Amino acid sequence: MNQPQMNVLRRDNAGNWHGKQAFARQARALLKNLAIAMGLKPGEYDLASMRGGIAVNGEMVLHTNTVYIMVGALPDQVLVRACRSRRDYKGYANHWIPVAALFDMDGMLRIIRKVQEDREDTWSKHSSA
Repeated sequence: MNQPQMNVLRRDNAGNWHGKQAFARQARALLKNLAIAMGLKPGEYDLASMRGGIAVNGEMVLHTNTVYIMVGALPDQVLVRACRSRRDYKGYANHWIPVAALFDMDGMLRIIRKVQEDREDTWSKHSSA
């Protein structure tokens, strides 16, 4: 794991334009690499940047038809949740994982599979009721 790169994601960049830019670049690169590791092709996922105002880091989101991943909402945490489509912004249960997990693609793929399995379990429980 590259410590300086991870520090960019952990740092509070509020009020620091260059820090916000570095955060956005790093988060976008990691999420794009994750999409590639998931076997997704361009057009099968969205990468969105919400820069936010001067008081926040901003957020970067990878949104596929089955999973929504957001970096930046909480320091040191990444939000992962299953979803029904790229238009589903509510999704299923939120799973918060350490930002360090983004630097372990195999580990992230396992987490994503687990979150998607939880979605299937939740869906079958609700649809059989």
